[in-house]
Amino acid sequence: MLFGTSPLGEADFYDFDPYILTDDVVYTSLDVLALVPDPRWEAAMEFTGLVYATLRNDMDAAVMYNAALAIPFSSARIFRESLPDGFATVARLEGEDLLFSTKPVDQIESGELQLTPVLTGNEKVARRIEEVGYSHFRDTEAIKRLLNQPLIKRQWNNLLEVPWESLPDCYRCERDALEFWEDVTEEAVHYRSGDYYIKHLEATGEILVGDVRKKEVVAFFRGVENTGVLEQHSYADILRTVKRYFGISEMPSGVTFNFSNGLSLASSPEKCTTVIGNYATNGRGSGGDMKGFIQEILLNLKHQDFEGRKNGFNVLNVSDAAFMDARDFWEDINKPWLLRAIERGDAIYAGTDPMDLSKVFRILDEFNSPVIRTAAELEKNLKSIMINSNEYENLTGLGKELKLLFENGYSLELEKYIFIKND
Repeated sequence: MLFGTSPLGEADFYDFDPYILTDDVVYTSLDVLALVPDPRWEAAMEFTGLVYATLRNDMDAAVMYNAALAIPFSSARIFRESLPDGFATVARLEGEDLLFSTKPVDQIESGELQLTPVLTGNEKVARRIEEVGYSHFRDTEAIKRLLNQPLIKRQWNNLLEVPWESLPDCYRCERDALEFWEDVTEEAVHYRSGDYYIKHLEATGEILVGDVRKKEVVAFFRGVENTGVLEQHSYADILRTVKRYFGISEMPSGVTFNFSNGLSLASSPEKCTTVIGNYATNGRGSGGDMKGFIQEILLNLKHQDFEGRKNGFNVLNVSDAAFMDARDFWEDINKPWLLRAIERGDAIYAGTDPMDLSKVFRILDEFNSPVIRTAAELEKNLKSIMINSNEYENLTGLGKELKLLFENGYSLELEKYIFIKND
């Protein structure tokens, strides 16, 4: 029945009628032909409909055609449109459970699968079908596979009404994930795959990823650059990336990116894994470790979620607009982001070798070249620099991150490029 692939036979369906789909074609054709403004032609079509309905033992349709014959220029279509909605059996998933019901076809919702043609127009009969049960639908795994097929639509309204109970962090955002979800004033792309729902507003680059069953918004990305990411990747790619980055997978996730310092990295089930490093070569242009790592781990999706999850990763990757809007990027965004990681007790790694002083200091010359040979000397030097001094302004973003970690009781283990919290 399902696209000709189901093993179900006639005996598996309540009141099975192989010609029921033909009825719709015949009735619709006759109704259209009866609209010709000629009383003799209209009467001929309605008489034909009466004969066909009688032969098919369709008493509802026969009554309607008989009434239409008695009223010129009425057309049986007018009477047929007043008939009750047809009822069909549908299935939907709630978690791993497959639920069946018999309901009007015009009330079938997104996420439900119609399993049968219209079975009846009588609500009492529909309720009787529900009482009998649906044990005759034996190939439940095939139905589940069909329900788990991705669905993508472009429309204003959300596909589902979801009472979200858990929302992600969105630091200094103009609106949060719930406000974005509830805004249906613009057309958005809606994607469903199993328990997951993605809503994407292309004009702003806002992307919400939620687990419908858990009523949890897992991720909320924002930045017009994100729409460009979707030009290169699919929504399925976004979903896989979210599961990896936010630690939804049960097993730890390894990293294949080749850091310039040889860092070997994987997520930790016990902690969130935060990575700091050089984004731009020598503080200018492109090509730093973090740019490549962010592309692998996050597809370069822009976000302002500073929360961090166990078994997940944490990198700073805000939109260009958020960067430009900040009065002082370090004070307003970068520093608060790293302080959150410190407060959580994240596993913090350096993706760039901190002993490469060209990544720590903006200018290195004969007048600005500290003698640093060990991690301890680097820590001592950075801790001695006064805030707002010329030396402080000479620090790169990585340099300021290192200074903040050292001042909060961390030391650097160069062998693994991990920061160890001192007791």
